[in-house]
Amino acid sequence: MGSVRKEKEKCDYQFKLLIIGDLSVGKTALANRYTDNVFNQDTLTTIGLECKSKIIPLDGISYRLQIWDTSGQERYKAITPSYLYSFFFPSFF
Repeated sequence: MGSVRKEKEKCDYQFKLLIIGDLSVGKTALANRYTDNVFNQDTLTTIGLECKSKIIPLDGISYRLQIWDTSGQERYKAITPSYLYSFFFPSFF
């Protein structure tokens, strides 16, 4: 199963995955490993939010998986609920 990483490419379905956790537990490493197939032991701390995307073709249907990688730093935890809100109550406008 191959993957294509063109953000503008059309897909049939889109899914969002929000990664939440404590500081320095490997959230960014997990996202990088899945989307880019790379592992960097010296990954810098995420500030705020980082989005990655991967298109997965399966049985003639293409699925886009958006991975939202949140910061584990205490000072950014106040904005995490707003990301959760956008997941459960998306804007259609």
